[in-house]
Amino acid sequence: MAKKTSDYPAKKKRLIQDLTEARFSPAYLICGEEAYLRRQDAKLLLDKLGAKEGDMNFTRFSGKETTAEAVMETAMTMPFFAESRVILVEESGWFAAKKRQSGQESESGQESGTGEKGEAPASSGSEDGKKMAAYLKTPAETTRIVFLESDVNRTTSLYKALDSHGFILTCDSPADADLRRWVAKKFAGEGMRVEERAVERLLALTAGGVSNEPRTDMNLLAMQMEKVICYCMGREEIRLADVEAVCSDSLMDNVYKMVELMAKRDGRGAMTLYQDMLTQKIAPQRILALMVNQFDNILRVLELHLARRSPEEIKDKLSLHPFVVKLCTGWSRNFTQERLQEILEICAASDAAIKSGRMGDRIAVETAIIRCTI
Repeated sequence: MAKKTSDYPAKKKRLIQDLTEARFSPAYLICGEEAYLRRQDAKLLLDKLGAKEGDMNFTRFSGKETTAEAVMETAMTMPFFAESRVILVEESGWFAAKKRQSGQESESGQESGTGEKGEAPASSGSEDGKKMAAYLKTPAETTRIVFLESDVNRTTSLYKALDSHGFILTCDSPADADLRRWVAKKFAGEGMRVEERAVERLLALTAGGVSNEPRTDMNLLAMQMEKVICYCMGREEIRLADVEAVCSDSLMDNVYKMVELMAKRDGRGAMTLYQDMLTQKIAPQRILALMVNQFDNILRVLELHLARRSPEEIKDKLSLHPFVVKLCTGWSRNFTQERLQEILEICAASDAAIKSGRMGDRIAVETAIIRCTI
């Protein structure tokens, strides 16, 4: 499978260069899956454009109640004692194409087929989006419009208009190497070095989160880094122990630790960690579900590893975060496929006992942990 590439670094560099050299576009779109980058880049762009809250030459529109007429009326208003006017439009919904009914004809007159990535085919978007697309063909020379959107479909007329007449920055999730450099740079900005094991731990803590997404939650990562910075204030180096001292209260981190102990057949240690999670008011069935998910991941990673698939291929095949793949690969060395299947059957039996009322949830999970570690 081809490795996913992103043009984000190159586009970000070009955006900064354009802004530094005062080459402004009439409109910008900041979008993409990474919310942290969207917010950071929107702030950078607005700062470079000279937008300030409370300034009469800066106007913010937010939400799906925003109308194209209101935005265009503001855009056509001359700036007051300034060279330009800046408009921010947040989460308008104008880039989210409307899904057509099955069999309905598209604008080209052809029957609708399957859209990009298997989605239903889309129309050219909302009426407000179409109006803004028409505006961008002859935009006001003294106005810059910034769209900040989480839901974007490239088939909409407004997206296509921005692609032709404006600037689009898609904030994809960073690659592993880029993320590591970003973490090191953030700490360096505070005058701190960080050892590689500490970076590894931080990334593992935020790798997919409870939802097990195949990417790092940069918002969560930034918050964890801030905790570490505050804890290590006045020191020059951040170590693994520092990260563990202030960032070890994550639910997934505890689950990872418990699975690691179970992989080593340390039933007493796993049970102690389970009791700790119960004191944190985490439901036993939720703990069991997360255990099952991780053991299922270990089994699938082991199967692909035995089939001589590379870590990159495993990550793409299973849609797992690379750090989860790395953890599961390490844990899998303690198991055979047969033992992992047996563990999943034990957990399934405990779940069935809870749902049938034959066993209390706390005792059922304890029983599963004991049986999986003997």
